[in-house]
Amino acid sequence: MRDAHWTARDFLKAAWEFDRMTPDRESWTEALLASNPPGLVRLQRLRALAKAFRRPARFQDFVVGKLHHEDEAAA
Repeated sequence: MRDAHWTARDFLKAAWEFDRMTPDRESWTEALLASNPPGLVRLQRLRALAKAFRRPARFQDFVVGKLHHEDEAAA
């Protein structure tokens, strides 16, 4: 298996792609995406990437341009 190398740009592109696929941001839960396997896989991938990049799991924030933690903004 080839090693995957994800950049912050890849992460943002994945978040925007997910937003286009699933525009109802209230449905961004595993339970509501259970009947949509491609959407569910993308949500799980985004959660893993958020954890790897130490970002909050609220992908709505990325889509609207809020790219930092509140505590980072205060620093």
